[in-house]
Amino acid sequence: MEWYWYVLIAVAAVTLLRWLANLSKRERRDATETNELESIFAHRRQQPAPKDQQPRLKPELKPYVTRLCRVHATVGSFSSPDTPAIGREIHDQHGYDSMVAVCDEVRRVLGGGPARDLEYKWNGIGDWRG
Repeated sequence: MEWYWYVLIAVAAVTLLRWLANLSKRERRDATETNELESIFAHRRQQPAPKDQQPRLKPELKPYVTRLCRVHATVGSFSSPDTPAIGREIHDQHGYDSMVAVCDEVRRVLGGGPARDLEYKWNGIGDWRG
């Protein structure tokens, strides 16, 4: 057998040994990550579930949600001139946080697409940036 065959076999053996060493390191790392994830999820399962993720809408803001839903049902979007007027009214009487609460309720009732349209139409009202 020629000398280059011995070199080729030696290179193949070294490559195989390195691959096997990396494989075992990878398996140990994956096992460690799995154990960490399991402990995180176990900790989260032990914590009590939040009673209510989102605070309920204040009763004085419900008519605004109703008006916005009516505008959306009538026009099919929030392109009506009533939409910014309702937003200004909410901002003037109740403030920015109430605008956020109303928009969140619209998102819950109508979905993400109409809520994003509402955010866009309210751009520039108070501190609102759509």
